[in-house]
Amino acid sequence: MTELRQRYSIGLSPLREALSRLVGEGLVIAEGQRGFRVAPFSLEDLDDLIFVWQAIVEGTLRTAMARRDEHWEAAVVAAFHVLERRIAFINSVVPSERDSYEEAHRAFNLSLTAGAGSPRSAYIQGALYDQARRYRRLQHQEPRNPAEVLEGYRTLMHLVLTSQTDAAVAKLRADLATWRDGVTRLAGW
Repeated sequence: MTELRQRYSIGLSPLREALSRLVGEGLVIAEGQRGFRVAPFSLEDLDDLIFVWQAIVEGTLRTAMARRDEHWEAAVVAAFHVLERRIAFINSVVPSERDSYEEAHRAFNLSLTAGAGSPRSAYIQGALYDQARRYRRLQHQEPRNPAEVLEGYRTLMHLVLTSQTDAAVAKLRADLATWRDGVTRLAGW
């Protein structure tokens, strides 16, 4: 606690409050009178995260695609455009550049399901994405081909915008399976 207070120049009460919120988000574990620790990485946690992600995202994507309108489609295209501009930072060693790619990636993923009109689902997806970020950071150990990654997003966007619902859901599942395989390989599980 002393180190965190010094690093962030904050008092004990705001630090405890922040850590308590992170406990609620599953990113930190409270250990009774011993304090807090970062939640561990594990294959079980990753699989649970993917299971919940699929359950939430597949349903909301199907709903968004069924309810589609031009505003939602425009938001998906706009989010893809930003992602396309930031894809060059996918392998950056500069944290702010890599973070700008991650934020564009997050925004694109959330835009796909925003048309479902469910604020609660959007909140849950945002929290799941934030939990997945810990695992996504493992990917930065290994360079990826930006053009290849972008083509995968472009394919997904095309499937979504051309009303190929089952194919879009299958693409999401395949992308998650590929991501899981990469994370487990890099983590040595």
